[in-house]
Amino acid sequence: MSAVSTAMSTDTVADIAQRSSTTRVMIAHEWRLLRADRMLRVVAVLFAVLLLAALVNGVSWARFQATTLSELRAADAARFAGYADTLRSMAPDAKIAGPFAPDPRNPMTIGARGGTLAALDPTPLSVLAVGQSDLLPYYLKVNTGGRQGVLKGDEIENPANLLTGRFDLAFVIVVLFPLVILALSYNMLAGEREDGTLAMVLAQPVRLRTLLLAKIGIRAAVVLAIAFLLVGAGLLAARVNLTDGAVVARAGWWFVLVAAYAAFWFGVALLVNALVRGSAAAAVASVSVWLVLVVLAPVLVNLVAQSRHPTPSRVAFITMVRSVTNEANAVTDRLMSKYLVDHPELAGAGVNMSDFWTRSLTVQDTIEKTLAPHYADFEQQLAQQQAVITGARVLTPALLMQTALEDVAGTGLPRWQAYRTQTLAFHEQWQDFFISRQIRQQKLTAAEVAAVPVFAFREEPAEDVTGRMVTALAWLLVPAAALWGIGLMRLKKYAVV
Repeated sequence: MSAVSTAMSTDTVADIAQRSSTTRVMIAHEWRLLRADRMLRVVAVLFAVLLLAALVNGVSWARFQATTLSELRAADAARFAGYADTLRSMAPDAKIAGPFAPDPRNPMTIGARGGTLAALDPTPLSVLAVGQSDLLPYYLKVNTGGRQGVLKGDEIENPANLLTGRFDLAFVIVVLFPLVILALSYNMLAGEREDGTLAMVLAQPVRLRTLLLAKIGIRAAVVLAIAFLLVGAGLLAARVNLTDGAVVARAGWWFVLVAAYAAFWFGVALLVNALVRGSAAAAVASVSVWLVLVVLAPVLVNLVAQSRHPTPSRVAFITMVRSVTNEANAVTDRLMSKYLVDHPELAGAGVNMSDFWTRSLTVQDTIEKTLAPHYADFEQQLAQQQAVITGARVLTPALLMQTALEDVAGTGLPRWQAYRTQTLAFHEQWQDFFISRQIRQQKLTAAEVAAVPVFAFREEPAEDVTGRMVTALAWLLVPAAALWGIGLMRLKKYAVV
């Protein structure tokens, strides 16, 4: 019995060794064929050029943002230093030059007219995806005005450029990378079958599955090597600090996600090769799958989100703001009395009821309270839209990959929403600092200027980003595994001739 077992074990080891040797031979043979194929050279060069162009665009945009914010911060610092210097040299009872000259002793000169910067700095990996950073404001001017005035931002970009978006690395990976994979893989079996070489190859001790896996393995190694090497070189050229553990972790997620996305599209190619016999039909099938998954599906998801949870009319909102403002201005005196009732801490503080800023602030307070429910409705609609998109993106690998790559780069919606939330909280802090002093008719000093609130963005915990990356990776690998499994099973029924 032991002799039989030993013989069976020896045969098994020999079979495994033979299959391993055959696989190596097939890979080497496929590599020689692929090197001689002009299509590989054309596609590889085109893919590399697109990657380089996208990286250059990403680096230039990140540097433009950093330069812009640096200049704005320098101007902000110079302005506040000027306020402090003026206050130190100004006598408490000094007269200003004219009725419209700025008086830094007045809290509203700094709080309302001057304001301050609330900025969202680009992350070290923002070169990997422009994302929504060219659509959503990355700096806002915070003052004592209403919430809408803070959030509107000032956009001077060409509207046509904003509509079409910037050519970035995320676009190349999400939209063009699948085309590269399909162009190299759509007729791996059909081409040899039509040339009559497939039957000759399979006449050797080679299984069809081994042959196809060797073909896919070589192609995957080529396209991933081009992507990974160029992107790695791009990060080094952009002087990204790869000694920072957090940056390295995010960069690692980028490479893992791209590999998973490639696995999905090679799974599509495998299934097309297993089901379709002719090269022309395989090309049509591959392009059709790409159109549905990359072009049509994301559009349909956005349409469903908009139709189920339509955004409230901005025109109607602006009309309502004007109406509320006019009504408030018409009853200013009554509103000021009510304001003092709502703020008993101001009693006996020497409030000047005829002061322009005091009257304006009480009107503004009423407007903001009236509009608060409408702000909440708008936020709820946007949250519901985003929930639909987040839930449906698992059915659309392109949308899933796009949001994941933007998240890794720090240019996606989660980070911007955190910035928006923190800006609104800082806006309230800014208002509290200046409005309370204005209502009390309290003059500012140089020491108080130094104590003015300063915005500092707080990054979200790394665990939150990791959780989203794990979810995205899982939803890429599950359909990829299904495609590979179905494709390998269908190969058993493939007609070689």
